[in-house]
Amino acid sequence: MAADGLSPKQLRALQCILEGDTKAEAAAKVGCGVRSLSRWTTSPAWQAAMAEARRRAFGEAVSQLQVGAKHAVRTLLRLARDEDTPPAAAVAACRCILELANKGAETLDILPRLEALEAQHGTKRQGV
Repeated sequence: MAADGLSPKQLRALQCILEGDTKAEAAAKVGCGVRSLSRWTTSPAWQAAMAEARRRAFGEAVSQLQVGAKHAVRTLLRLARDEDTPPAAAVAACRCILELANKGAETLDILPRLEALEAQHGTKRQGV
């Protein structure tokens, strides 16, 4: 068993599912039955590992959005300076990137505080 309570085969199955495989596809890839994999997914260790993996993936996605936000700001500034460029489409895209990056940053800021509060009160969130 791995440190998180899952076997290497279970960890590979979890990774397959995170990458978008169905349970049947993941089971075939790791060499187990779909029923076994379905049973694994109900265990607290699996659910905790999945929640953590999703948080990590979400954090990476937010980081990428924040990099995009820098480009969006540069684009907005360039458009603001160029009176000949029709800015509507570019501004809409940049606004979307900025809003998503901001929301992601807010979520990442809230998660540690929420987890601390949950630890104080002995409660735990389910999933992401």
